[in-house]
Amino acid sequence: MTAALSPVIAERAHKMQPQEVVNSLWAFSNLNIDPKQGPESVAVRRLVSEGLSRAHGDSLSPQGLSNLVWSMSVLGILDYDTLRSLAPGLESYAENFTYEAWLQIYMAH
Repeated sequence: MTAALSPVIAERAHKMQPQEVVNSLWAFSNLNIDPKQGPESVAVRRLVSEGLSRAHGDSLSPQGLSNLVWSMSVLGILDYDTLRSLAPGLESYAENFTYEAWLQIYMAH
């Protein structure tokens, strides 16, 4: 089913609300999708691109940013440079993170 939906998700990722982008990426990560191959890989790459763009544009909520980091980590595509580029957003939201959000970021690291 994810293979059938992936092209639609990839095509519409840029039109999604920030939370929809992160929730879709979170769903792919929970399904153990391989982000480097298979029909879902294009959708995952597009969602990551959109998620990072939204994170750098300050349009993600604290929970959304935390979910983005966690999802990328679970998918095995969170590297040090990417995490470091998200640091300003993580710092600016520090007071607003829930315990769950902090735990997700910690687990991702």
